[in-house]
Amino acid sequence: MSERSSLRVEKQHSTPLEILHLAYDWYGARLATVSSDNYVRVYHADGKISAEWRAHHGTIWKVAWAHPEVGSVIATCAVDRKVIVWEELAYAAADAAVPQRPHG
Repeated sequence: MSERSSLRVEKQHSTPLEILHLAYDWYGARLATVSSDNYVRVYHADGKISAEWRAHHGTIWKVAWAHPEVGSVIATCAVDRKVIVWEELAYAAADAAVPQRPHG
């Protein structure tokens, strides 16, 4: 069994959740999932959640990572008829990454 297929993620919900799509980053170090609860969740290789946010006003169907040349960027699309590009901004003071919706 490969490293990727053996990744276990912690249960983060009190209600049943349907993960509709997932994607590994370029290096296979992080996994992004999208689900029927309108959230994006990003996990590290150890299965611990590193970020989560409500991304849309409807079920999210797809998630994709950009090439690392452009930074830590995720795109999502959902039944709300929107495609949103998210950029991760890491702050030196806090050891957490915060997803930001680009302006413009």
